[in-house]
Amino acid sequence: GVLRLRGGGTEVGFVSDVAPSAAPTSAPRRDARGDPGGGANMKAARGPARGNMKRQRQHPRQHHGDDEHDLRDWDLKTVERWQKEGAQLVMAITTKGMQGVMKQEVLDRYSRDAVSMSGRVCFPLAADASIPVLHSASRVVRIFAFAFESDLRDIRNGADMYEGLERFAGNAARQRIRAAVDPAVLAAAAAEDRPLRFTVRCRANIQGAEKTAFCEGIDFPELKGSIRQSLQRATGWTLEGRSLFVDVTVVAFFGTDHFVLGVEAPDFPPTDTFAPFSWSDVPRPGMEANLAGAMAVLAAAAARPSCGGIVVDPTCGMATLLIASARAWPRPTDTGARVAPLRLVGWDRDPKQLEKAHTNFEAVGLDTSGLHLGDSTAEDAFADFADGSVDAFVCDFPSGAQYKAGSDFDDYDRYMSLAARLVRPGGRCVLLTLCVDHLAKTAAPGPWQLLHSWELTRGADYLGAFHLVVL
Repeated sequence: GVLRLRGGGTEVGFVSDVAPSAAPTSAPRRDARGDPGGGANMKAARGPARGNMKRQRQHPRQHHGDDEHDLRDWDLKTVERWQKEGAQLVMAITTKGMQGVMKQEVLDRYSRDAVSMSGRVCFPLAADASIPVLHSASRVVRIFAFAFESDLRDIRNGADMYEGLERFAGNAARQRIRAAVDPAVLAAAAAEDRPLRFTVRCRANIQGAEKTAFCEGIDFPELKGSIRQSLQRATGWTLEGRSLFVDVTVVAFFGTDHFVLGVEAPDFPPTDTFAPFSWSDVPRPGMEANLAGAMAVLAAAAARPSCGGIVVDPTCGMATLLIASARAWPRPTDTGARVAPLRLVGWDRDPKQLEKAHTNFEAVGLDTSGLHLGDSTAEDAFADFADGSVDAFVCDFPSGAQYKAGSDFDDYDRYMSLAARLVRPGGRCVLLTLCVDHLAKTAAPGPWQLLHSWELTRGADYLGAFHLVVL
């Protein structure tokens, strides 16, 4: 892809890697057997309010986009085939809109294809593979139970849906849950001669997904209670109400046509990068760690096997992007040569932010000499840097009223001019912006080729759609 100018050059935009989602279509409801209306009652013992609840189920929705399902990638049969082949199934969770980034990382790091599942990504690993480290994931879950449509149908058609779900979850836990737990966690509990402490988090992939999967009148709190009780009985572990002091976090995902149980993996440090540390070692990350990790992975595509490299962030804040780059930048493969260390360079105008950046760097053992207070676009800021000497230029562009000094068009123009001078041919410019028009117009005159562009969201604290752009 390339930068695209529209309207005779008066409007500039980016060609996105993700096509807009089609409008969702409505679908008729059907009961557990696929027939319209009707259906048997659930057991009255579950509560009088549900004594005459119809097993009336919505028809599975059409799949539209990463917020629900992705027509290009969603393929339950592929996942079912992986399971039948004995693969270890892994689910990774990331920021909405970044599934493409994470799938590319899975392919690059583990040589595995992946499929999008309701905004998450699922992929197979060898049964004896270690827990994967994914920089673009906020959480990684090792799956020990995956209920497909045939399994859901058996649960729906039983005498009691809750008991059927308990039976499915309990059987899966007895057979496979220990294999999904980190061996070090099992060993620590055994050394103290105590049962594991665990908690369960239940999530619907989209609102009402559990009603489509099971029945319209399903009670979600009771559904969660059934899973918790079944896992406690099957494992003999201690169920904790809070997750602060637990050994194991079990995650249950409800989709419209599937149900998944897995164990959340610990925050392991990478072993093949310049700075192998965990995010839990960073006192004040500043921005979302998985988003910073995704940008760092994209920037690390510019790494060269025989040298350390230089990464620049002109508005570094607490230096989260630079820290993520150190964590993701691959260690040189040429071990016989003397390799310079990865050089991390960050500028910020706010002394308080820079002080936090120093604290973060020191906590993970990074060299703070590249952190500077001031304006990165000043004439003397990069006077000692030759043109084309930087491998990667990363930036979460300031936005909003509190950052007016860094979010206007002139500032974008200065940042992109700086990047055009510093970044070497074959290097990477990885940018996150809320003002995509500013970025597109200021990048268009430069020597850039558009490699990727994704639209993503950053949660309730941010208004509007962000764009992650790789040049």
